[in-house]
Amino acid sequence: MLTRAGVGLFRAPVGSVIRIVGEPRRNNGTDAVSYRYNQQDVSVPSSSCRFTVVAGRKVFKGQAVWGGGAGQDAAYELFQLDADGNRRTLDERVSLAQNGPEGLFAFNIEAPGAVLAAAPRTKAAARKKKTDKSASRRHRKTKPAVRKTARTRGRSGAKKARTRSKRSR
Repeated sequence: MLTRAGVGLFRAPVGSVIRIVGEPRRNNGTDAVSYRYNQQDVSVPSSSCRFTVVAGRKVFKGQAVWGGGAGQDAAYELFQLDADGNRRTLDERVSLAQNGPEGLFAFNIEAPGAVLAAAPRTKAAARKKKTDKSASRRHRKTKPAVRKTARTRGRSGAKKARTRSKRSR
């Protein structure tokens, strides 16, 4: 079953079979909605769809068809059908006034994947890691100290003198 997790976001367990139906309201007898989930067509006859939830966040989208001469109050209410065929509202409404003549709508369905737990660390592994660290400290090479000599100290002064002499020319 889908549960609302935010605006435009629903959650469901991986492998859940979801059935959604769009019920028309004031649509001049037209009853046609096409659905897509995870970039696949999942529509079945009579404005409904059926799909299996996959891991991750996937887009569920559809397109409603409006009846000829339908007013701005024409709409489809989206319901989820449970295993017994009972309708449960998704609180999603596709209307001609809000979604326009194209009738496009979309929301995300998120299914958390399996989370792998880290293996517990044994005492032997902890000792090995500790001894590896101390060994690397003993064998670490040290950088030789840089001594300032008259040559390295005088560079900036000599450079200034050269630029002054160039200016005086």
